[in-house]
Amino acid sequence: MDLKFKRARSKENKEKRFSDIIDVSAELYDKLHYSGLTFEEISKKLNITRPAIYKYFRTKDEILVEILLRDLDNLCNDLADSFDSSKKYAKEEIAAIWTDVMMKNKRIMDVMSLHSSSIEKKISAEYNNGPESVIKGNIETLKELIKGLVPGIDDDTAKDFILYQISFAVGLYPFMKIKMNDSDPNKELFRFNRVYSENILIKLKAMEGR
Repeated sequence: MDLKFKRARSKENKEKRFSDIIDVSAELYDKLHYSGLTFEEISKKLNITRPAIYKYFRTKDEILVEILLRDLDNLCNDLADSFDSSKKYAKEEIAAIWTDVMMKNKRIMDVMSLHSSSIEKKISAEYNNGPESVIKGNIETLKELIKGLVPGIDDDTAKDFILYQISFAVGLYPFMKIKMNDSDPNKELFRFNRVYSENILIKLKAMEGR
């Protein structure tokens, strides 16, 4: 038997199992929200035992952070794909596109609002340093994107914009859901889009004046 092949296959299986847990947990979170996401539900969906899940994650909060990290990668990619580096955009266009992409990735806002409260109190220390700790892998890419959209700004200004807009979305989106009592998703979407895009526009204009 080729032991090297066996080890490689085992590693591949572990990576797939890890990915499957994240995929299924994301689906369950969208349907059942935080309280309904349990190891029991995950094990049923994947047809594996709960101890098998504990080999990868100690708590569901750690799973949610992995979902968040993956979603932030998607957000970063979506933002990069939504802007043409050869085109000059009006600030109103930047605000509208940024808002559309954020709403496309709205699970980030739900999970990050938990990260700021219940999750942050429970998960491992390496995740426990605020919003910047969970988006640090994407900051450089997003900084370059912002600097291309708003020529003349420095790294600190671009980074401030990224962190501010994500933090603002995390605070705004849950508030809109509560205010509308989840009874009218279209109205919730409209209100979020209007307030969030207006905020981005104000920030963009302020950055231009620096």
